[in-house]
Amino acid sequence: LRATAATGEWTTWALLSSAGALGLWAEESTQWGAALSSNVVSMVSALLLVNVGALPAESPVYGVVVKKLVPLAVAALLFAADLDRVRREGRKLLLPYSLAALSTVAGT
Repeated sequence: LRATAATGEWTTWALLSSAGALGLWAEESTQWGAALSSNVVSMVSALLLVNVGALPAESPVYGVVVKKLVPLAVAALLFAADLDRVRREGRKLLLPYSLAALSTVAGT
């Protein structure tokens, strides 16, 4: 089963957007989607599209996603973060994180 690869940038954008929409729908509407999260469902669906040849393995669209959209998504997530919870949870994780960081530095 091999599909014809998307040659145009608009087709690539449309297929990537469809993969993202599938992830959002699956998280809201299905138990397996909620268990996996929309991110995982979107990535797996995009990987499947690449493996069957519907999406190209390389495209300038991917550079735009990585350089422009991912930083915007991270900023949006940070705006929605509960900073009091981050502060509480961060105290608990500071010692294990410090030990892991020091172990990594010592091992290299």
